[in-house]
Amino acid sequence: MYRSSHWSVCLVAAFVVGYLVLLGDLAHPPQAVDLDEPLAHSRRRAMLELGRQLFFDARLSADGTVSCATCHRPEQAFADGRTVAEGVYGRQGTRNTPSLRHTASTQAKFWDGRRPSLETQVLDPFVNPQEHGLPDHAALIHKLQKSTDYDSLWRDALDLPLAQADLTVLSQALSTYILSLQPANTRLDRYLFHRETTALRPEAQRGLALFLGRAQCAACHHISATEAALADGAYHSLGLGFTRLVPELPKLLTILKTTPREAIDRLIATDAQLAALGRFVVTGHATDIGKFKTPSLRNVADTAPYMHDGSVATLEEAVERELYYRGRVRGRPLGLSLADRSDLLAFLRALSDAPAELP
Repeated sequence: MYRSSHWSVCLVAAFVVGYLVLLGDLAHPPQAVDLDEPLAHSRRRAMLELGRQLFFDARLSADGTVSCATCHRPEQAFADGRTVAEGVYGRQGTRNTPSLRHTASTQAKFWDGRRPSLETQVLDPFVNPQEHGLPDHAALIHKLQKSTDYDSLWRDALDLPLAQADLTVLSQALSTYILSLQPANTRLDRYLFHRETTALRPEAQRGLALFLGRAQCAACHHISATEAALADGAYHSLGLGFTRLVPELPKLLTILKTTPREAIDRLIATDAQLAALGRFVVTGHATDIGKFKTPSLRNVADTAPYMHDGSVATLEEAVERELYYRGRVRGRPLGLSLADRSDLLAFLRALSDAPAELP
């Protein structure tokens, strides 16, 4: 029989509980994002509604066809299913669109972490020529003030007229909406933090044990006693496209040295080779060439394709690449069987949230 006995499941459960007890008290559920902290409760819903309207409004783009939801679709876990993002006039970017349903799991934003927080990043797409394509943020304010349906939203949120619209409030409103999308209702959450012992099927429980143990996935995709961020906020290189990049390094370094810092965003969005430098663009450290931020694995089964450039089409292929990388770091293959791989995939598919209920 294929390892499905009650005894084997009990062993797996004991291993998982033991691992987490080492990390702390299991009695605490995952920490929810407290949206009431920065905003008075009476204003919170109004600010959330303002952010929601901004998020879904395609009028706030150069050709009137692109909104934040164009690349962050609710039905696709707020990713888009494309290899790379596509913006105004059909222009393509250079990087895969990450899901927004776990953006609170890491502080720095973008694949290379070049923005320190959500509020400093969230307005960048409006002036990126490959995304919303507006010439500057003044054009964004102008479009807002031409749209009469924002008058009441602005007044409800701030008790101010729309004529006093500013970028700080836009950033805060969009951030408030995005942070309201944070997931914490997967089968894994119910199993680990709400003591629902049947929330994970036996094969997913075995996959969790592998994830925490022999497969070494949790080294970068963290699970603690109080939350499952499934990311580490750090930057790693899987070697994707690195061989092709090496001959171009002198040219790319010259471009970086002669490009003003404020123009780097546009270069990254249009030059795939420059974008492939990853974290190096931010730090200038040679050891950061080709390194990218660890993505959270929440909703991973719903957000194909994978990697910073969308070059890995399926979850199965992504697992194989990750296992290869882990073996390379270790110095020898991990030795997972086909059955182990199947269990690991079953666990990853248990990381999907219930369908999004939009605020």
